[in-house]
Amino acid sequence: MKSYTPGKDVAVLYHLGLQAGIIITSFGFYGEALYSLHEDQYGGDPITYFIPSLIVKGYWQKRLFIELGGSYLSKTGESGVSDDIRNPDDKVCPLVGMGVKVSKLEVSLRTIFKQSISYGVFQITAALKF
Repeated sequence: MKSYTPGKDVAVLYHLGLQAGIIITSFGFYGEALYSLHEDQYGGDPITYFIPSLIVKGYWQKRLFIELGGSYLSKTGESGVSDDIRNPDDKVCPLVGMGVKVSKLEVSLRTIFKQSISYGVFQITAALKF
């Protein structure tokens, strides 16, 4: 994956948040709120986002799952970057992922597709269930 920052192929940043939901038979319905740090594809400082999401998870054999949903990307603070397709603001974007559940821990790999472009944000997400 090539980023727009000169000399870098991949940006490794973080996100932190909460997820709550219910499981009915083999499907889970979740709401999620993330604070996320994304790369500025124009080479500036990273951009912070608040990302609420609605997610449906389909569980297979109680351990594996796929997830589908939508995320609302909203920039927080002053980024100095205009709203465009590479660094969207106030946009709803689809997400898709897959993961594994081990006891009370769920780990998933997901992507948020940004509209009309050929890259997305890949997230490795770990959630501890209470």
